[in-house]
Amino acid sequence: MHGHRPISGGFSAFGRITGKDSSMVKTYGQEADDFLAKRDPSVQPRQIAAIRAATGGQFEDLIAVRSARNALAPLPENVTAEMVSPTMRLYRPTGAGKLPILVYLHGGGWVIGSIASCSAFCGALAARGVAVLALDYPLAPEHPYPAALNAVCDVVRDIRTRPDRFGCDPARISLGGDSSGGNLAIAAALALQEEDVSLHSLVAYYPVVEARADGTQAWHDFATGCGMDAAFMDACNAAYLGGHSYAEPLISPIYASDERLRRLPPVHVLGADRDVLRDQGILFVRRLQKLGVPVRYELPPGTTHLFVTVPGQPQAFARAVAFAAEAIGE
Repeated sequence: MHGHRPISGGFSAFGRITGKDSSMVKTYGQEADDFLAKRDPSVQPRQIAAIRAATGGQFEDLIAVRSARNALAPLPENVTAEMVSPTMRLYRPTGAGKLPILVYLHGGGWVIGSIASCSAFCGALAARGVAVLALDYPLAPEHPYPAALNAVCDVVRDIRTRPDRFGCDPARISLGGDSSGGNLAIAAALALQEEDVSLHSLVAYYPVVEARADGTQAWHDFATGCGMDAAFMDACNAAYLGGHSYAEPLISPIYASDERLRRLPPVHVLGADRDVLRDQGILFVRRLQKLGVPVRYELPPGTTHLFVTVPGQPQAFARAVAFAAEAIGE
C-alpha cells in the first residue's frame, strides 16, 4: 500500500442518497449491520486461502468454494429463463417483444461466482421489462486476464450480429455487473471502442476500477469485517492479473486515457458505503464528470459490499434493481 489517498467532500455532487428521512438511512445501515452480524467470520479466510492455493496450482479448495455459491434463485412470476448456450442464461418477461438488453456479469473477484450467484438480480430486473443475459465467463486463476474480458466482448458481438436470438433491440445493448463484473463491463466498453461498437449504457455496482491495494481511506477503514476483506481483493487481483500490470487500462479502467474515457456511453455507478472499493469508485466517477461523460452515482448510506448477489440487504438490493431499470429505460 502506498499511503492513504484522502477522499473529502463532494459526495452530494455525485448523487449520494442525501436528503432522505432518517428512516431510510437507518434501513440501509441497520440491514447491513444485521447482514454482517450473521456472516460466518471463517468464510473470508477460507476463500482467501483457496484462491492463493489455486494461484499456486492447487485447485481443490477453490472448486469447493465455487460449488457453495451455485444455486439458482426462483424466478419471479411472469419471467422466463433459458440457457441459450452452455455459458449464457437469458431472462425475459413472459410474452414480451423486442426489448433493451443488459449483459450482466457476476462478481466474485474474477475467481468465484457464476450465473447462479446473480440469478436473483437478473430475474428481478427482467420483471421490470428488461432482457437480461447472464454470462458464465471464464474464471481466474485458470483463465487470467484477458480471458473473461474477451468472453464479454464476444457476447456483445454475438448480440449485435444475431439480435433476434435474444429478442432484443441491437441499438439498446447495455453492460453491467457487480464488483469484478462491473470492472469487466467498463473494460469491455473500452475494448469495443476499437470496433466502433455503440453501447446504450454501463451499470456498475461497487466496481473494481483499480486492481490493486489502492491506498485510499476506504481501503484502510473497511479492510476487515465489511463483507469483503482487503486481503480477499488482494488475492483476487493477483489471480486475475496473471503476470500483467495492474495499470493496464483494460484491467484498471481508472488508468484509461482521457480520450478513451470520453467515448464511454452513459455510466451509472451504485457504490457500497462500507467497502474497500468505495473511494476508488468515487475517484473514477469524479474523473468521468470532469471529462464530461454522462455519469450518475449513488452511495446508499451504511451499505456494504455484496448487496447485489448475497441475500441480507433487501432494501439495497431493491435499489440496485430499480437503479438498473432506470439506467436502461432512459
